[in-house]
Amino acid sequence: MNEKQYETVVEFVASQIGEDNSGHGLAHAKRVKENALAIAKEEGGDEDVIVLASLLHDTADHKLFSDTGKQLEKMKAMLLENGFTAEVARHVAEIAATISWNKGQQKELNSLEAKIVRDADRLDAIGAVGIVRTIEYGNSHGRPFYTQEEIDSGIHDDSITTLAHFYQKLLLLEDHMCTKAGKELAHDRSEFMKTFLDEFYLEIGASSK
Repeated sequence: MNEKQYETVVEFVASQIGEDNSGHGLAHAKRVKENALAIAKEEGGDEDVIVLASLLHDTADHKLFSDTGKQLEKMKAMLLENGFTAEVARHVAEIAATISWNKGQQKELNSLEAKIVRDADRLDAIGAVGIVRTIEYGNSHGRPFYTQEEIDSGIHDDSITTLAHFYQKLLLLEDHMCTKAGKELAHDRSEFMKTFLDEFYLEIGASSK
């Protein structure tokens, strides 16, 4: 991938999700790319596919677009128009369509590149950045961080606060990493989130979940 192709892809991402305020914008895409390259350094894989899929993965995310099929076709067309092969376009679109955590359901991954990009995306959902993104996402959907009822009676599977999201998804991600390098990187970030939650409960005068 040459510099012009890279810049064109970044411009496409910016045009699709650049103004997102739920933690899925261009800055997130670039962090996922860096995470993926760090993992790929240990695991291998096709670097062009990894970079492209990392940058483009949220341009067809079900949380942001009602017609993900249309977005995937738009993505593939952009790649073909800018000199990428049909196989690369197909592979990148397949990764974008399969890496998301949707209500706890995970689609089977068929390539090393998909596993790397999924791990890279999940790394950006945990740790310090993950905490910020989780709060941003909750705010964008009008969700409170917590309710006193949850503190008093506990978090349930159908709880929809931002605090509940830590237990329903974020603290589970370390065990769902696909690569050895991803698991190692996830561990410290998960531990930081646990420390954050301990401090949060301490400051509001409650025991931890």
